[in-house]
Amino acid sequence: MKNLHELSQQKISDYALDLFNSGKTNPTQCRLKHQEACSNLSIAKKHKGNDRDYLIKLHENEAYLYKILKSLHNPIMDFKEVLKYVSAKYFFADYAKNVKNFTHKMRGTDGNGKPIGFTIDDKKAITAGLLQMAKDTAAKLK
Repeated sequence: MKNLHELSQQKISDYALDLFNSGKTNPTQCRLKHQEACSNLSIAKKHKGNDRDYLIKLHENEAYLYKILKSLHNPIMDFKEVLKYVSAKYFFADYAKNVKNFTHKMRGTDGNGKPIGFTIDDKKAITAGLLQMAKDTAAKLK
């Protein structure tokens, strides 16, 4: 994206969601691009020249974009942060209704002690639920 330095964080978030939904990104690529953008940002902050502000803004937005993509690919990490403030029982009942046995999956083992985890469909449902919960919360705060 050529004009990444001109975008607001909301537009970057929308762009990241479009990229994620189109399947043009993968988790490893996003993690590496995020590290690269953070490295470029630290270099840009040390840069002395007329284009310093442009480079800083570009790399800040780039780092933000890939941070969002990284978290979209691995929603469980963000979800564990959300669980500090929201009850899993209510989150799954309201926002991710098709995720079954979420208590077992969060614990990592089923009732028989066998390993179990979130499927790809579960992760997509959790991501959609987190986005919907954020939208609902923002709407209530207005």
